[in-house]
Amino acid sequence: MGTFGGHLWINAEKQGRIKPGRGPYFTRRVYPSRTPRRRRDALADGTPRRKVDSWERLASGIVLPPDPHGATGTPPGHRLGPAGWSAEDPGTLTWDILTRLRAHWLSTPDSVGAGWCAIAAHGMPYWADSEPVLLLSERRRRNRTSTGTATHRQLTEGTPTVTIDPYFPHLEVVDAGTAVAQCVATIWAGKKSWWVPDVPGLDDRAVRTIQFIDASYQCTHLDADDRDELPAGHGWTSQVTISLDSGRVRNRSMPGDNVTTADLACTSLKVAVYYDGNHHTGEEQKLRDFRLYQRLKSLGWEAVRIDKELLWDRADMLDQIRAAINAARRNAI
Repeated sequence: MGTFGGHLWINAEKQGRIKPGRGPYFTRRVYPSRTPRRRRDALADGTPRRKVDSWERLASGIVLPPDPHGATGTPPGHRLGPAGWSAEDPGTLTWDILTRLRAHWLSTPDSVGAGWCAIAAHGMPYWADSEPVLLLSERRRRNRTSTGTATHRQLTEGTPTVTIDPYFPHLEVVDAGTAVAQCVATIWAGKKSWWVPDVPGLDDRAVRTIQFIDASYQCTHLDADDRDELPAGHGWTSQVTISLDSGRVRNRSMPGDNVTTADLACTSLKVAVYYDGNHHTGEEQKLRDFRLYQRLKSLGWEAVRIDKELLWDRADMLDQIRAAINAARRNAI
């Protein structure tokens, strides 16, 4: 079966360390077989203090014992292989993001993994290992600034979570759809980037988003039902240009035309969705956005503006989109 295959990979899948997904092995992360422990638990089990102190230290009070099975059978040229396949070197963070997620969760077991560590937990092998661990909890925690520490944020009530780590059955992460939305938010905000080729008509953020969503599709079983809030017979279209004179959709426009381009739109129901980046925080831009919202409303369109805060609150974001869809359906009657 080649580098990404054979009995070691099959065994990893049977152990639950390779999550179900559409793509072949190289599109899906392998959970590390080497797992961190609380230092006090290792000492309580009778492990000699000198031996425990020789283990790698992941976080305060958390150590990483060596793999009891060693690294035999690891395919050369690939990071960890079936013992914990991921496609990215974590650099100064030293360990892959799932090992770090496990370690930080052991210190704060009431926390929920989110963002890049969550999408990695769902099987994404790319881009995540150079990111810090993001943990959500009901308790407020101080964020430390040293390398390798976790970032803590408030957990929003109703955030959907799952438990999927075969070695840490109580470790929760946000569900795959929420993780995708959170990661896309960081890409669009310019906080996460990687090299991409030039694609005519698309900026770098759009190309990265397309690559990310395609990779998410391969490593999970997410489908249209996880994102589509529209009734049957309607669909979303990206980058839709709308005339602010007539409200009609324009196939093309010229500089100076009185138009707006929605990031996403359902043209049949007249629902437009906009993502507001950092430049939308200024008072002058907020006023322009409000006037645009009012103009679209007068032309029979329902508009939803999404910023990075709303993207993190998936339940609220979907509620707002549903409300716009329901209003548009009432207008169409």
